[in-house]
Amino acid sequence: MLNFTEYDFMINSPVKCANLRIIGALSTLLFALCLVFNSILLWVFLKYKNLRSPINVFITALTISNLVGSILEFPFIIAILFLWVFRYIGCVFSGFVMYFVGCLSIYLMMAISFERYHIIKNPFGVSKVKIQTTYLSILICVLLALLWSVLPMMGWSYYSLEGALTSCSVEWKDRSLNVVSYNVTVFLLVYFIPLLAIIRVNFKLIFMIRGLQQILKKKNTIESRRIIIERNSTVVMILIIIGFIISWTPYAITSMYTAFINPSGVSPLVATLPSLFAKSSMLWPSVLYIFSSPNIKRLVLKLFMTKRKKRINSCNKNIYRKANLRHLKMRHLMI
Repeated sequence: MLNFTEYDFMINSPVKCANLRIIGALSTLLFALCLVFNSILLWVFLKYKNLRSPINVFITALTISNLVGSILEFPFIIAILFLWVFRYIGCVFSGFVMYFVGCLSIYLMMAISFERYHIIKNPFGVSKVKIQTTYLSILICVLLALLWSVLPMMGWSYYSLEGALTSCSVEWKDRSLNVVSYNVTVFLLVYFIPLLAIIRVNFKLIFMIRGLQQILKKKNTIESRRIIIERNSTVVMILIIIGFIISWTPYAITSMYTAFINPSGVSPLVATLPSLFAKSSMLWPSVLYIFSSPNIKRLVLKLFMTKRKKRINSCNKNIYRKANLRHLKMRHLMI
């Protein structure tokens, strides 16, 4: 079922050009920040193999998803703000990428929450968490996200223009059984159930972290250090999850309002801003993880300082080499 045609891509955006330029500027800035911070975090994980713990493997998967998503998504948005050069195929591809990243992120957040719960509940059984289990969990999250993203291209609902007609997502306004059944299923299985699981588990984690303080007083230095590391990692993950929920909630609310209450939806500009804000979820995990984790922050600074030192040494060697050449030339002339 397809309720829009190539003609829809020739219609001017209902949002004023000045506002579109602002949206374009914000999208460009967000694209640049996503590239920088996700690349830095991925660089650190690839550089230091000792960081490949279950929690960091989950974060690496999330970082790769956000980096690839921003590379594939934002150029389309920026180009679309000036001209719909990609038409229907571009719309479907853009909608698929963003929807896949969103679905994958919430499933990964849920998996990370359960992993943190298991670790904090059994702080001295860390070795029992196998890295193979983590990879399997990530694979399941990817397959689930792929399933919900591919189904609209297979005929259950479809991707269409939204908001200021500068981005695409699954259809929210259509009231046919095909679209409504998909929207109800997705809101239940991709948003409400994972979100409730995340909130419930993280509330438990908050109380469990408070209880760790008593355990720390009774354990030796090595055991205490391990508990502190796991506790700090859990706090950082709770912050990342809160950032993710804040990023996606406005878009979820406007989508539910359009899908189930008012088919006319909200104004194009109001519909576009939550969509852009949701895309910022590709930035916050890497930013929060870099600045909230002392270990990651130290390794990032170490990498940059090492690079800077190498450049300085290289410059000094070049200067020294040139000075030697000048000295040899002078000696040759004197002879």
